[in-house]
Amino acid sequence: MNFTDTIELALEKYGAHNQEHMLVEEMGELAAALNHYHRGRCSIDDVRLEIADVFIMIKQMRCLYGKDEVDKAIKLKLQRLQNRLTKDNDNAQTCC
Repeated sequence: MNFTDTIELALEKYGAHNQEHMLVEEMGELAAALNHYHRGRCSIDDVRLEIADVFIMIKQMRCLYGKDEVDKAIKLKLQRLQNRLTKDNDNAQTCC
């Protein structure tokens, strides 16, 4: 079974509503792990595991809410970021 099959099976087995709640839980665990890491209370491997959990849940949400539509939104957000970064670089050069 490949990654996409596993994502789709998880949505089918556990249901969209449950997986949405699981995403919120996993994001909270990542936030906690980041805080603990910066306080020296957990390892970077713990953070990586939580990132993996959130990544898997995000992939499920992408499947649930429409891969093409989410990909378009990602492209739009990246373009906006690139524009801001370019503008920031232009402003930095003109100030000096």
